[in-house]
Amino acid sequence: MQEKANLKAHGIGRHNSHGIYAFGAADLAAVAAHLDEKKFMFGDKPTSLDATAYPMITNALIDDLPGPLFDAAKSHSNFVPYVERCKRLWFPEFDG
Repeated sequence: MQEKANLKAHGIGRHNSHGIYAFGAADLAAVAAHLDEKKFMFGDKPTSLDATAYPMITNALIDDLPGPLFDAAKSHSNFVPYVERCKRLWFPEFDG
């Protein structure tokens, strides 16, 4: 019961799952719009925002976790190339 009260106090617990996924999809759309055609979030060099955005976008794009956020992430054509750029930069040992 305490968890439910905490979620309600936080605000997210006041919305149904459709509304919560809509918030997530809107957040992904805002990130995609900000990224636009840039190499990284603020231009040609990665920043701490990229270090935060990369894992979040990567997780949203996991094929084994289908759902509204996966669909929303897949709808942004700039996400996959961005994730690949970040992966090559920070994790070159992973090629799959």
